[in-house]
Amino acid sequence: GDDDGVEVSDDDKQAARGDGGGGAADAVGGERSERGGERADDDDDEIDDDVRPPYVTEMSEYNFTEIMTAKPDANWVMYFYLPDDECEPCVEFGRVYERFGRQVKRRKRLRKAVQVTRINAKANPELARTFHARNFPTVEHKHGASGLVHTYQNDRNVVELLRWVRDFVRRDEHHKKLVAEHLARRKKLAAERKAAAAAGAA
Repeated sequence: GDDDGVEVSDDDKQAARGDGGGGAADAVGGERSERGGERADDDDDEIDDDVRPPYVTEMSEYNFTEIMTAKPDANWVMYFYLPDDECEPCVEFGRVYERFGRQVKRRKRLRKAVQVTRINAKANPELARTFHARNFPTVEHKHGASGLVHTYQNDRNVVELLRWVRDFVRRDEHHKKLVAEHLARRKKLAAERKAAAAAGAA
């Protein structure tokens, strides 16, 4: 079985520390697992090693709406790519993205909130235009609840991709907590008013 870390290459770790470039070619190399202090400081998720592929969902213009509407509140991560013979960086980054998808699936908190997908931009030009994907590889985040879209601009490695989506999930959790607290206060206030009115009528 796998350990509890993120499977990344030495170049991934170098890029995450800011010691190297962020190109797709820099993100591929001999893999080894992170342990202890090598693991990202903000990675506090519970790990589940009993996961199986597929780790990335292939989307197209034919199934896009159906897949999206099945989980309308999810955080959607979409990787736009070109065929291997037209985009060498896509070949290299595709391996990184597959590992990223696996690591999302291993993290119980993330896999409930994040959907990792990919889209062949050449075969699905309308989707590529909709999300303004012109340079490849491109990774976009679409917040299901709000519809807001963000383009990934950090180093192309597993650690940074995980950190990026974790930030969106934490914002969601914080927002939901605030809403729940607000509703609880309103419910309590309504109950107090009802009790006061009943006492006044007695």
